[in-house]
Amino acid sequence: MTPGPEWMMTPSQRVLVTVVGLGLFGLVVELVRRRRLREEYSLIWVLTSIGLLTLPWMYGFYVGLGRLAGIIEATSLFFFFAILGLLLFSLQFSLALSSVLHSRKRMCQEIALMEERIRSLEKALADQQSNGVDGSVKRGPETSCTGGGSKPPKESPADTYIEDQL
Repeated sequence: MTPGPEWMMTPSQRVLVTVVGLGLFGLVVELVRRRRLREEYSLIWVLTSIGLLTLPWMYGFYVGLGRLAGIIEATSLFFFFAILGLLLFSLQFSLALSSVLHSRKRMCQEIALMEERIRSLEKALADQQSNGVDGSVKRGPETSCTGGGSKPPKESPADTYIEDQL
């Protein structure tokens, strides 16, 4: 059966759906321009707005598509598309959330490693200071360039460790 006039949208329905589709498209473009919506999410919203824009002008096509799928009422096809879209949105957000959680876990592990490094460096510095080495080079007559030719103080293992960490 070919879709006839009874399957068409009224002019007011066409105007309403077209205005909503254009509004959604404009909103998505503006949100992307202001960097409030990332480009990777904007594609889904642009496709949704294009679907809304094609709906009033290709209504007969959607009715025929529904008939091929065994759907009698066109509204049932639109509800099917809406539910399918919500499932795809949920899947995309689940993937994004999984990525964020993975990044958060990795950052927490890196922070824990850095805190451990800081603790070990503080301990090495405290050990160095308790052994009488204050971290600064003391220059006296025996270590100056004009002095008696003695050797500069030997580096401690903590100095080497601190330099390696920096």
